[in-house]
Amino acid sequence: TSCFIVCYSIANRTSFDNVKSKWLGELNRYGKHVSKLLVGTKLDLRIPNSKQFVNTVEGERLAKKIGDYKLRLYEQLVAKKDTQGEQLVICFSSE
Repeated sequence: TSCFIVCYSIANRTSFDNVKSKWLGELNRYGKHVSKLLVGTKLDLRIPNSKQFVNTVEGERLAKKIGDYKLRLYEQLVAKKDTQGEQLVICFSSE
């Protein structure tokens, strides 16, 4: 395996918390030297200034905090524009 894409729903804070509390530990255990990409999905569902949703600053903060996991990129995707996801994977795989 050369990379893991770690996704959470911007509209579901529990999924974001699970990335921090569960998934990154698992990835570190089984893929310590593998690049990881953090992706926030469902950007189109976010309501500005709502505490219910994960905001961009929180996502970027998590990406920086886990820099030792070789997390090289933080992105947010809109589900209705699936070409954006294709571009993200192509960009990440070319690095």
